[in-house]
Amino acid sequence: MLGAACSHASTPGTDEAPDASEDSSVGVLDTGADDATDAGPPRTFVRFAQLSPDAPAMDFCVAPHGTTKFEGPVLAAAETDAGLVPDASAPGLAYPQISAYVPLAPGRYDVRVVAGGAASCSMALGARGDGGSADGGAAMTIPDDTQLPALADAAYTTVLAVGDLSPAGKDAVFRLTSIPDLATYPTVAVGGTAIRAVNALPGVPSADFGFGSFAGGWLPLLVDVAFGEASAHAAADEGVVDPQGYLGIGAVSAQVLSVRPSTGAGADTAVAKDASLGAGAILTLFAVGGKTGDGVHPAALILCVDNSGSGNALSDCSVL
Repeated sequence: MLGAACSHASTPGTDEAPDASEDSSVGVLDTGADDATDAGPPRTFVRFAQLSPDAPAMDFCVAPHGTTKFEGPVLAAAETDAGLVPDASAPGLAYPQISAYVPLAPGRYDVRVVAGGAASCSMALGARGDGGSADGGAAMTIPDDTQLPALADAAYTTVLAVGDLSPAGKDAVFRLTSIPDLATYPTVAVGGTAIRAVNALPGVPSADFGFGSFAGGWLPLLVDVAFGEASAHAAADEGVVDPQGYLGIGAVSAQVLSVRPSTGAGADTAVAKDASLGAGAILTLFAVGGKTGDGVHPAALILCVDNSGSGNALSDCSVL
């Protein structure tokens, strides 16, 4: 349904947000304007990231907090509303895909994870054999998440599915969490870029991201990034991150980027040898994969351009 991993998608641009006049067929998404002169009701914008390496393709349903009145699946409905042709051979959001932003009415929501291609919100992923772990292990039934914060008007949020669906070793267990994105994209310094990091490595409780590697020339950039969270601290002399975790830096081309555990590191967890951070870009660098004992989904770095908009179902992301 959502195409190849890390394809391009509609995300808010540097100077404008997604069109708030679009209608949707899902109730909590049905916030379209009454006529062409109406600016439309308030909107909040949410994207979803399937970063659990052993979980199957999934979709998400939302309900006003405490009501259990789930509507969706949200991504399938948004894709249909956008006039995109579903891919029946690959329904749902697969690892490690990150969806485009979906408009919702502002408010607080509970979230239910359902199997990719589910026709309704009645059955959570894993319930009575619906779905399961991608590696064939015994999967947990994913409980509804009722802990997400309220979503404000004009805010942008990423909901992350992280951790092991079938826990291994000391890896973090599957959970949903959320991180606030830049609600309005500020002007990046001339010739510069802004970048933040997200740690979705289930076996790494805290990670450091930087330029270079153990092969030489390591320069830490964003440090002590807790699992399931965005960066909150920059390395010494690198400045201060903003409330959403972004750090303003100069644009770079063909650089080595790497991630390693914040303590006791003896090697790089993942390395990208030819990364470019373009001028004017607002970027999120995700560290993903690396479940204990999983040789199919090794640790990797994914770079998303958060202020890119190309009108497809997925965010503008690339596996480095």
